[in-house]
Amino acid sequence: MINKTNKEPLKLYAREQLYLSVAGMVSAQIMQADKERMIKVCSILLSFSFEKGLLKENPVDSSGALHKNYEVYERHLTEKGRKYFNDLMFYWLAYTDRTNKIDNVKILEKWYLKITGRE
Repeated sequence: MINKTNKEPLKLYAREQLYLSVAGMVSAQIMQADKERMIKVCSILLSFSFEKGLLKENPVDSSGALHKNYEVYERHLTEKGRKYFNDLMFYWLAYTDRTNKIDNVKILEKWYLKITGRE
């Protein structure tokens, strides 16, 4: 099997945990406005996670756009990411779904400090 983005053979990982699929989250939305909102929700979460050292790879390209097919598997997480990414993701997704506030990065910082014990 070949990875379409960089033409290298894909490594298949048996029973590896999938934490987040941007394409999956977006395709679950019906309305175009909801699809665009979900891209932004994922972009903010993943960019924040990369900045905090939870992800090994930058989920955005050089122009700042999120890779639409980006997926977070266990192998994409740092040691710190394995501890904290899942909780941070669920807090963020529940918050943005409940409040429709997707630009509140301060709340991500607050939760990050809380779950890492640095509050």
